[in-house]
Amino acid sequence: MRVTYAPNTKQLLRIINPFLHQKPNLSNSGKENALFCMQSVVNLIGMMSMDIEYIKENYIFETLNENHDLDDFECESEDLTNFLKNDALNQQDLNLSLTHLVICDGVIVGYVSILTDSMKLKILEDETVKKEIRAELNITENNEMPAIKIGRFAIDKEYAHKGLGKHVFRNVLLSILDISQNIVGLRFITVDAYASAFWFYVDKNNFKYRKNDQKLVDNMDEIIKIDSERSFTLYKDLKSI
Repeated sequence: MRVTYAPNTKQLLRIINPFLHQKPNLSNSGKENALFCMQSVVNLIGMMSMDIEYIKENYIFETLNENHDLDDFECESEDLTNFLKNDALNQQDLNLSLTHLVICDGVIVGYVSILTDSMKLKILEDETVKKEIRAELNITENNEMPAIKIGRFAIDKEYAHKGLGKHVFRNVLLSILDISQNIVGLRFITVDAYASAFWFYVDKNNFKYRKNDQKLVDNMDEIIKIDSERSFTLYKDLKSI
């Protein structure tokens, strides 16, 4: 039987926590039996949680608003968790960024925050493309090219490292590609990636890093251990999607 929705562990504990702290008029054996039953429910719900394939087939994007309950969302980065809960809506109200929640059956499983950006042409590694753009626009390498920045991207830690992030991110890229083809011209996607997410962008999604970061990239595994939130500027040419 496929379960379409079940509360995740955090939600379930929030539901039963008041009962755990009540003082019912039970004998010691009765209390033990009650606690055993509650623990059994926790274990059962844990086994019934949404599987990743179900989420991939059924998640939707919703623009963040004040009615969304963000209390249960928690990713592996405290900074990314705090941004969603404390800053995302304020920045959105100021038209500084736009945050889209990834939701499946009412559960927030991730989010992405995007904003406009630009990128100096000289950062581009592909010399052929660089010359083509320079010739077409009659500009120098110091000119800025239109871009969209992925300011934040996160998956709830309960669903992380299971292929969901790559699936969601692919749809984010396709959405940006659609914007570039049908709404407004832009050529690049940029991201300031934490060291801990560097290989997600570079290996799994073919983002490029700046050539002058090569020595740091060669020692990335060590950097991740020492300073996992060190930031690296990455980019992707929309023509490569």
